[in-house]
Amino acid sequence: MLVVAFFELAEAAYERVKHQRGLLRSVLGYCVRQKDALTRFFDDDRLEMTNNHSERQLRRVAVGRKAWLFVGSDDHGQAAGSR
Repeated sequence: MLVVAFFELAEAAYERVKHQRGLLRSVLGYCVRQKDALTRFFDDDRLEMTNNHSERQLRRVAVGRKAWLFVGSDDHGQAAGSR
């Protein structure tokens, strides 16, 4: 399976770079430490492989928060409420 091969590669590569500083060590370390969480979707078919749905929901709040800053008058309130 490709996922098993990836984590084997990540663990081997992390062993080579774990005493160095840099982004590669950080990324490989994250993969090694979070292996169970990153592969949890195999065990529970209710979970999706990506978190795109959650990211989209959070983006709605962030974009709304930016737009709500400008609702300072009746005209702006009417425009924001009609969407």
